Parts: sequence; structure tokens; C-alpha cells
Amino acid sequence: MRLMKSILAAGMLAVLASGCATVPETPGDRAKLAVDVQQTISRMTAADPQVGDFMDSAYAYAVFPAIGTGGAGLGGGFGRGQAFRSGEVVGFVSVTEGTIGAQIGGSNYSEIIFFQDKWTFQKFAAGQFAFQASGSAVAVESGTGGNVNYSNGVAVFTQGYKGLKLQAAIGGQQFKYVPD
Repeated sequence: MRLMKSILAAGMLAVLASGCATVPETPGDRAKLAVDVQQTISRMTAADPQVGDFMDSAYAYAVFPAIGTGGAGLGGGFGRGQAFRSGEVVGFVSVTEGTIGAQIGGSNYSEIIFFQDKWTFQKFAAGQFAFQASGSAVAVESGTGGNVNYSNGVAVFTQGYKGLKLQAAIGGQQFKYVPD
């Protein structure tokens, strides 16, 4: 069993390291990502108008249209998107996840991270930003309209859309930013 976990972890790391660039390789891939980002913004704003309020007031934000995750004991995930400042694209972003614990299956979800101020965004852009197991996010559901506030300069909205994953695990997210 221990050997199986080691093989799975090595395989997931190899996949993440080899095919998961922050910046899409071709102009067509970049255009598709831009369309996916705009569709994600529209979908999440329609489900929870507070997302739009945060877009209007945040210093900057990062949109990940699809973060794919999977695991069996050990888990991982990857997604990429775009970063915005004053409604304009300022760069490309990627997220890599790692988890360990009781889990099996896979899922996809979207995520938008809002940065309250310049300092928090600069920390993110410099690669000094990660969510740990204690990080929290607000799940966007139709009609929720909850009262969300920034925590440590960050507000996070997520919306699931594909897959089935049972998980009782700990882990975190690591981000990479490449200016446009």
C-alpha cells in the first residue's frame, strides 16, 4: 500500500510538472482561456451578485475557470486562468493543489480570488501566497446572497460543476503568476 501511494504521488507530480504551464502555449489556447474566464465570470455573477460587487471594488482578482482535482489517498489538482486589475487582464495564473487523507474520485470547480489591496496582490504575484487547509472559500450557489468579507486581504468564491469526489483530507493550493 505504501509503494502504491509513492507511485501515485510520483505520477501526479510528473503530470503536474510536465503539462501544466501557467501561460497557454498557442494563441488559440490563450483565446480559449479568455473565453472560458469570461464565461466563468458570467456564470458566477449570475449565481451570486456579490461576485460582481467584489469585482467592482477589489484591487485585483484571479479567475480560474476549471481546477481539475483527483485522488485516491493522495490527491492533486491543477488549473489556470487570468489575473485582472481594473477590469483589464494583467497576467496569467495557475494553481497546483496537493492533498493527503481519505479521498477518492475527481471533480472540477471554478474559483475566483479577490485581492483587497495592492500589498496582498503583490504577495500573490511574487509567489508568496498559498492557501493551507485552514483556508476558506464561499461556495457560489444560486440565490445564496450571503454576506462575504475579506479575510487577510483575500475573498474566495468557488463553484463546482463536474465530478464526484469524496474527501476528508488536508492540503493546500500554491499559485504562480506570470505578467502579460
